[in-house]
Amino acid sequence: MPVLLPVMLAALMYCMVTPSKSRWRRILIDALAVFGVFKILVMFLLLNFLIFFPPSDRVMPILQLLLFLPSLLLIWGWIYWRMDIRYIARNGKRMFLFRMSADDSPGPYDYVLASFTSLISSTLGGFTGDTRTARTLILLHGLMMWDIMGLSLSRAISLVAFSSK
Repeated sequence: MPVLLPVMLAALMYCMVTPSKSRWRRILIDALAVFGVFKILVMFLLLNFLIFFPPSDRVMPILQLLLFLPSLLLIWGWIYWRMDIRYIARNGKRMFLFRMSADDSPGPYDYVLASFTSLISSTLGGFTGDTRTARTLILLHGLMMWDIMGLSLSRAISLVAFSSK
């Protein structure tokens, strides 16, 4: 893993100095995001396995969950954005629908914002799926968020119960 950090930093530095329309920049960003998706999936599974193997340090799991949450939300924003861009290129219409003015076109920020909104609200108001795949992605995102919230709540309760003894 220590070898990956300099490679990732070099790729990010290259992306910062390369024009935004560059093909290599898009490929590098997508490769880093796909690596992030796999890393998030592994972390998600490991965090769920902590229920069966409680660590000796009671504070560590809740800190891991709280630090994991922004990463999960950023990755879901990227997934929404990339899937929508790919769907537009193939079919000429959007996979996800936004409640915006007709003149506005959603950018990457809007997808990340929709992902972060799922943390605040139980529904993604103004953001819906137009296809079955889009609705399934929104469902998976919601299930992962509910799971992380449930894990956080259970860890907080166990931390309070342990400290009161």
